[in-house]
Amino acid sequence: MAIYKGTDLLAGVVTTVDKSERIGQIIQSTIPLTDAGLHPLDGSTISKGGIYDAFVDYISNLDLSADCFCTAEEWTASVAAYGSCGKFVYDNINDEVILPKRTTEHGQLIKSWSSGTEWYRIYEDGWCEQGGIQASTSVFTVNLYKEYLDTNYSVQGTHYKGDATAQFRWIDIATKTTSSFTFGAAYSQTAATGNGNITWQTCGYIDISNYQQSAIYEYIVMATSTKTDIEVDIDEVVTDLNGKADTSLTNINISCQPIDGQWINYSTSLVTNVSWAGGTTRTFDLSSYLPNDGHIYEILVCAAIQTGASTGNFAGLSAYSSVVGSSEVAIPICRTCTRTSSIMVTSGSITIPIGTDRILYGANVHSSAITASLWIAGYRRVGTNS
Repeated sequence: MAIYKGTDLLAGVVTTVDKSERIGQIIQSTIPLTDAGLHPLDGSTISKGGIYDAFVDYISNLDLSADCFCTAEEWTASVAAYGSCGKFVYDNINDEVILPKRTTEHGQLIKSWSSGTEWYRIYEDGWCEQGGIQASTSVFTVNLYKEYLDTNYSVQGTHYKGDATAQFRWIDIATKTTSSFTFGAAYSQTAATGNGNITWQTCGYIDISNYQQSAIYEYIVMATSTKTDIEVDIDEVVTDLNGKADTSLTNINISCQPIDGQWINYSTSLVTNVSWAGGTTRTFDLSSYLPNDGHIYEILVCAAIQTGASTGNFAGLSAYSSVVGSSEVAIPICRTCTRTSSIMVTSGSITIPIGTDRILYGANVHSSAITASLWIAGYRRVGTNS
C-alpha cells in the first residue's frame, strides 16, 4: 500500500493527500505512481501544452527569488557535481520549467546517516558512499561504517590541513578489505612531527537484502482531477449534444471510442550492460510499471548493444508481446555486425503495444552473445474504451 504525503511548493505544510491535491504539491509514495496528473521529480523540462498549462502558469506566478528556485547554470552545476538538484528553474523566455532532479543513476536514496565529520548514503540499487576525516601522522586504518560486497570499491584521500611541520607529499592505499582500508601517508619534510588530517571517501556496492526501508518516490502535481481518456471522449459527446435539443442520447453509440492517449514521460531500466547469450529470450514483467486497468498500453522501448571483438560477429536485439510479434517473428530494435576484429556498438528504439498480461519479451536473435542494455522511456494508452 502506498504512503502519500503532500507538501506545498512554498508553504512547506505537510498534509494528507486525498482527492483535492493542489498543483505544485509534492507527493511521496513507497511505490511508483502512474497518475497522469503527477510527474516524477526527475529533472525533466516541462513546456506548456495539454495538462501542463496550469502547472507552468502556476510556477511563473511564484516568487522566483524564493529558495526553491535557482538559475539554469546553478541547476546544471549541482547535477554535474552531485547527480541531483533539489530546486526548480523557470525559463521566462521559453515559458518552461526544469523540475528538481531527486533521483540519481543509482535510484532513490533509501538510507543516510551523518555524525560530525562522518557520514554515509545508501541507494536502492545497493550503491553506498561513505566518508569522513581522519587525523594521522603516518599510516592509519579506517574501519568502514558499511561493509562492501568485495574490494572493488574506490577510495579517495586528500590532505585536509595540518600544522607547519606536517605537509603530505603523497597518500597511498596500503591495504584494503571489504570492511576497512589502510592509508599510508608520506611527508614532504623528513623531520615532520606535526599532525595532519586526511579526508577520505569510498564508493561501491553493499548488500541491501536485509534493509527494510523502502525507496521514497517523489512526484509533483501538474494537474488536478485529471480525466481519463474515456471521460474526455464522453464529455465531448455530451457537450455536443447539449446544443441539440432534438437529439436523443439513446441514438448515440459511445461504447467504443478510439483511444490515443498522451505519452507519459516515465523511464525505467530493464537490464544494464548484461551479457545476453545468443538465441535466447528474456521475459520482463511490466505489471509494476504500467497501470493495472485491463487496457492495452504502448511503450517506447530503447536498447543499446555491443558485439564481441571477432570478425563477422553479429549482434541484434528484438522484442515482441502478446499483442504483436512472436518468438519466430520478433520486431527488430537494433542490429550490427563486425567487419574487423573490433567491438561494434549500436542502439535503437521501437514502440510496441503491451497486452493485459503486461509482459514484454526481448530476444537475442543471433547466435553470438552480446552485451545489452534495455530500458523504457515512456508509455501511453491505446486501443479502444470497449
